[in-house]
Amino acid sequence: TVMWKMIEETTEVSDIEDFLQAFPGGKFAAVARLKKKQLQRQDKGEKESRLTQARPKKRVEAVRPSSVEREKKITWGKDGAKMVLIPAGSFMMGSDAGESDEKPEHRVELDGFYMDAYEVTVGQFRRFVNQSGYRYEGDWDKVAKYSPGDNYPMIYVSWNDATAYAEWTGKRLPTEAEWEYAARGGLKGKRYLWGDEIDKTKAHYASWNNGRGTTKVVGSFEANGYGLYDMAGNVWEWCADWYGSDYYQNASSKNPP
Repeated sequence: TVMWKMIEETTEVSDIEDFLQAFPGGKFAAVARLKKKQLQRQDKGEKESRLTQARPKKRVEAVRPSSVEREKKITWGKDGAKMVLIPAGSFMMGSDAGESDEKPEHRVELDGFYMDAYEVTVGQFRRFVNQSGYRYEGDWDKVAKYSPGDNYPMIYVSWNDATAYAEWTGKRLPTEAEWEYAARGGLKGKRYLWGDEIDKTKAHYASWNNGRGTTKVVGSFEANGYGLYDMAGNVWEWCADWYGSDYYQNASSKNPP
């Protein structure tokens, strides 16, 4: 922990590489690998603006499709996840009517990418832990209490847990821009994934309920326009990028990191 704090603010890729060589399986290894990628992108001229931790959203992994890999639906070999192609396009991100860190509403353009159609299940995450030997940071008893089965969404996961799972599968977490674009499912100008009003027939809204909540089996509700399930309700979902209160004021308009 002390060593990580010493290099946490570094802008040199070599410092991160030295850290990973010394602590390849350490607690901060996943964060270090992400920071290394961010610095490498920055070296290539891409803007890096997120310098604090992400909001807790935890869908899984986005994968950039190659020029020849454009099937609309695929099955990922490592974890058997069904994935769908999210087409390239643009959308209005944020909200001028929201909180200060949601402003300003601004147009973002994204390349196409693949995303898991369903949230990571308890069964998938348990298989990852068993096969990889990863030390899960959460509490399996709490998972069993609120997600009581292999087909329920995995819960009580840290950003480190989510990132480690994604790396094990050979994928990655989506950026916040990718997540929001995918969540909308092609719907424009609406507050929710289906319209402007809350509709409890469209998503599971009892997932927190002051600590007395529940979850539903993944895919219990209708998919959005891109074929993604539970992009509203059920559980919070992690994104790859880090949180900054003024990020939207300085964000790139093309594939923001």
